[in-house]
Amino acid sequence: NPTHHVGDPVQMIYGTEQGVVGLCSLDAKSMRRTGGLSDRQNRPGAGSSRRARVCCLHTADISKSGALDLLVGRDDGTLELWGLGDAALAAQRLDQAPTPLWETCLQESIRSLGSGHVTGGDFVEVVLATYGGKVLAFTPSSAAKDPTGTQMAQQEEKAEAGTS
Repeated sequence: NPTHHVGDPVQMIYGTEQGVVGLCSLDAKSMRRTGGLSDRQNRPGAGSSRRARVCCLHTADISKSGALDLLVGRDDGTLELWGLGDAALAAQRLDQAPTPLWETCLQESIRSLGSGHVTGGDFVEVVLATYGGKVLAFTPSSAAKDPTGTQMAQQEEKAEAGTS
């Protein structure tokens, strides 16, 4: 971080075996918890049961909001995307509760998470590896809803037919 100076507090996101995700602020003299995800926060499609162990965490602007989003990979295969709000990490605390943006379960422990421009588009995509060795990519691009390209080709044909 170019604005970080020696002696400034450092932000750290952590996950526990109990399924808790937290944010803390560290400096040379102390460490204090400044926020996190609670079991009581509503999650899309999830019941009220306790969450599985956190295996990996990653931050990136997946939703193109201008602020970092938090990806959580869990031992039961759950992948969660949380919106942290406007510059939550830069502000050194979570002023508002993180917002659940998306969740799915792969039924296999997620062992690593990363992000980047995988398919060369304008979107930051998520890449993960599972315990069984699968490597998967997720994209927020609407083009992924039509993996064969059939719908896009049909739209292009209609557009060409309309202009001739």
